[in-house]
Amino acid sequence: MGGRACPRQCGLGLPRSSQKHVRQQGKEPRGFLAPTLYELSAGVGFRDITSGSNGAFQAGPGWDPVTGLGVPDVSALIQHAGTVGQQGGPVGHYTVTGHLGDSSYSGDVVVDQIGNTYHVAWTIAGTTYAGIGISDGTNLAVGYRSGDAIGVAYYTPSNLGLSGIWAYENGNTVGTETWTRK
Repeated sequence: MGGRACPRQCGLGLPRSSQKHVRQQGKEPRGFLAPTLYELSAGVGFRDITSGSNGAFQAGPGWDPVTGLGVPDVSALIQHAGTVGQQGGPVGHYTVTGHLGDSSYSGDVVVDQIGNTYHVAWTIAGTTYAGIGISDGTNLAVGYRSGDAIGVAYYTPSNLGLSGIWAYENGNTVGTETWTRK
């Protein structure tokens, strides 16, 4: 094997090996591979390449168009594939940055799992906002209260945490947020 043949065959074998490992742990595989890889890349399974370029794009922290998620550690990916989404999914502490129209904000978000739901608390400029969420194992939907208004938010996995959109009652603009896992 030469050229791209070996990496392609190794890449195609990874999902099969990780599914086998997950089933041996008595769990079911999660389905789509991409969310699992992004969740793993936040701390294990990839060595991030943060410098260099291909002439058009510059490498940097997290996913980038030059190096993707980085250099895979196949052993770690297979070993940890069964733990992704099994230990609380989106549970954790995050730094949040958001935008609504021309304004932006930043703060912290804490997600705790209580039974089959997720309690979400945003702290922005010293004010705490609370919400309750549900997850399908990959995405997180949250209903929240901000003063007298209620709102909804929807988050999907990103290279360093979660990214999402949100809106509130009587509003006419959709905001965006990025949560980076601490």
